[in-house]
Parts: sequence; structure tokens; C-alpha cells
Amino acid sequence: MSNSVNVSLVAISAQDLDYIFEWQKDVNLAQLRQARGIPSSLDDVKVWFNLVSKNRLIEIWMIAIDRHEAPVGYVRLDFVDSERKEAYIGILVAQNRNQGIGTEVLKKLMTFYSGSGLKLRARVSLENTASIRLFKKMQFSECEIGEKDSIVLERFVW
Repeated sequence: MSNSVNVSLVAISAQDLDYIFEWQKDVNLAQLRQARGIPSSLDDVKVWFNLVSKNRLIEIWMIAIDRHEAPVGYVRLDFVDSERKEAYIGILVAQNRNQGIGTEVLKKLMTFYSGSGLKLRARVSLENTASIRLFKKMQFSECEIGEKDSIVLERFVW
């Protein structure tokens, strides 16, 4: 696993919806991210995007290894309230897995939110051992057992 992968986070746009739709249809990825509802069409994803893009409590970035290449995944922050002091994080690396991309994404977010006192929480399926290892490696601590065979890990960004 390389720690020198150059990751960029780019704000999600309507041009990214085809990628999102394909990743959400992938059964293996859906199991890892504890998918609750898989959109039945690209139109469903477009409706979702329109709702999410208006919600100031949700931030989504596409993950790119090279800004000019196709995205390899996305990261999402769901803030719990308008004070934006606590957020649930979700990272989906759909391609180029096991190359340190998740680690680099978390490092970028830690740098971006440095000094904010933001509490980041991740709800991860107990079966998703790679994500649990990632969050623990990045100094997230187990704070509770979640519902549906999941665990919640958290870390403050100081």
C-alpha cells in the first residue's frame, strides 16, 4: 500500500452522476457501505443529487487520483446540525482499492478541518474490516456499537 498516492477532492457535480449510479448498483460496494436503497434508475440519482445539493448539512466530494482522470470514489460528510461541529463521514473507494486512497482522503479532510474541533463519526459494517482498520489507523476510537451489525468510530479534528 502506497502512502504517496496523490489524491484530489473535487466538489460533486451533475457530470459525476453516471459514476455514482454505477457504484450504487455494484452489489459488492453496496454491502460494504450498508446500502439501504439502490436507485432503480439514473433519474433517481438525479433527483437525489438535486436534493443533496440544496442541503447545507451535506458535503460530497469526488475522489480523484489525478484531477483529469475519472473519479475513483467519493467522500460524504453529513453534519448533524447547522453548527457543523459533528458529522458522519462515509468514504467509498470504488476503484483502485488497497492503494492508500482512503488514508489520503482522511488526511486531506483532517488538514482542511484542522483547528475546527469537528467531531467526525463513521458508522461501519462489522464485516468491512478494511474500513475499520483505516479509521483506527487514523486514530478514530470505537465509541458505540451501531445498529444492524455496525460499529461507530469517532475522532476530533483539532
